[in-house]
Formats: sequence, C-alpha cells, structure tokens
Amino acid sequence: MPDKNELDIRQITDTIPGLVYQMRFKEDGSRYWTYLNSSGLKMLGLKAEEIGEADIAVRSDADERRKLLKSIEESVSRLVKWDYEFRYIKPDGKAIWLHCTGMPVVDGDEICMNGILLDITEKKTTEILLKESEEKFTKAFKGAPNPIYITSLPAGVFLEVNEAFCNISGYARQELIGSPVNKLNFYKDDSVRDKLLAELSRKKRLVDYRIDFRIKSGEIRECSLYSEIIDIREKPALITIVRDLTELNIVDKALKYS
Repeated sequence: MPDKNELDIRQITDTIPGLVYQMRFKEDGSRYWTYLNSSGLKMLGLKAEEIGEADIAVRSDADERRKLLKSIEESVSRLVKWDYEFRYIKPDGKAIWLHCTGMPVVDGDEICMNGILLDITEKKTTEILLKESEEKFTKAFKGAPNPIYITSLPAGVFLEVNEAFCNISGYARQELIGSPVNKLNFYKDDSVRDKLLAELSRKKRLVDYRIDFRIKSGEIRECSLYSEIIDIREKPALITIVRDLTELNIVDKALKYS
C-alpha cells in the first residue's frame, strides 16, 4: 500500500495538465515506465492497465518514430536534457502535439529519466498556420508586379524588398536590406519622410500619397504610395506599395500643352 508521501505526490501530479513520468533504461537498451500520472494518461487516451505495454513512440508515423527514439537515445547516452516535440496519435485516431522534456541520471545499473509531456497542440497549430500564411505572403510579395518594400519603424531600415522595387530603384537587394532609407537618399530631404510618418501616425494608412523618389542613378521618379503600418514579430513596420507615375505625368503634361 502506498505511503502518505507517495499519495501526496500522486495527488499533486494528478492536477498537472500533462504527463508526469518516470522512465527507466536497462543496460540492454530496453526501457519501461515506473510512473505515469492519471491526468497524463487521460491526455494520451490511455488506461492504467495499459501502462506496461504503452509506448508513446509507437503512436506516431514511422519517420517520426525513428526521430523520437533517436532523440531519447541521444539524451540517455550523453546524460543531457531531453527536449523534443512530436505528433502523437491517440487510440481514437485524434492527433495531438507533445512537448517532451526530461533529465536522465544514473541510478545503479540503470538510467532513470524524470520529466513531463505537455499538450502543445493549440500552440503548434497556430505556428503551422502562421508559417503557411507567411509562405503565401512571401510568394505573393516577391512575385508582385508592383514595387513593394517593408521598413522598420521608426528607424526606416529596409527589412524586405521585392524584385520590382529593386528594378525601379536601381539597387540590388543586398544593398537595400539593413540600410536606412535616409542613408540612401531616397527623399529630396529628411523632412519628406518626417511628413509621411506624421500622416501615418494620424491615419495609420496612406492611399495615393504623392512623393518624389530619388533612385540610385540620381534620377527623380514621381510616385504614388500605398503605405500601412503592420506588425512583424510584434514590432511595428511599414509596408509600402509604389506606383511609378513619372512617364504617365510626362504624357499628361504633353497632352495638356499640345
């Protein structure tokens, strides 16, 4: 019969929203569980009587199983912290993401690992959706026919540019990324950008904002901007779409005086 201290520990761990475990490894490479809390078993969709035969590695696809077992083996052989994320398939077929941590220590002729597995499905799903969204944005951004650039706020450092913007500005991408807008003398003077930022702070978005750009050759191009403040990794940035009106304005003036 478990003593009071053991009962207290079980009561504490059973309130933890994750799998608190103890796993032991024999010299022959085999392993077995010596403790799994009840709330953790519920998370995995397993019953107490399945403890002896349950192996979380079995409930994943072959490639993931191989990577999972390799991560455990490396942790145990080197006696370093185990830190791993993987997709676990519950008995009912539902998939969840687990973040596994543990610390192996030598205990006699065996190695004992105590740790916890946490359900990070919501966090992982958000990360996957965000990554997919970023990939779609990147594809659309790079392939857009309109010149587009993204700068940091308030410093105005180029964070990203597309090929169309490189073509119109005359600069290569590597010349732009990491460089402040003012350093490249894009504007006739610094007050032009100051006015633009003042308008943005008031409206958060600019549509058909007329401005003169100085490109690498020194030529001035008459442009219309669409600018909007966005967040990139929780930091403010400015995305700007450029429409070059130089040739159109020349034609308009020619027609006006013809």
